Amino acid sequence: FVVFVERGQRRIVVNYAKRQQGRRVYAAQSTHLPLKVNMAGVIPAIFASSIILFPATIASWFGGGTGWNW
Repeated sequence: FVVFVERGQRRIVVNYAKRQQGRRVYAAQSTHLPLKVNMAGVIPAIFASSIILFPATIASWFGGGTGWNW
């Protein structure tokens, strides 16, 4: 799932009007603008994991641990 979101892109269609240079008329052109679905990349996953692990880290500092304390 992460690969699909990371590599996914939304193609926005861009249409150009026909143009004229002198006596020549060039046909209208159409192309697309590739925009990434997830512009931030994997940064949100890194922040989410640190936020999830933060309470456990605080609890381990103040908890009365049993056994070996390395």
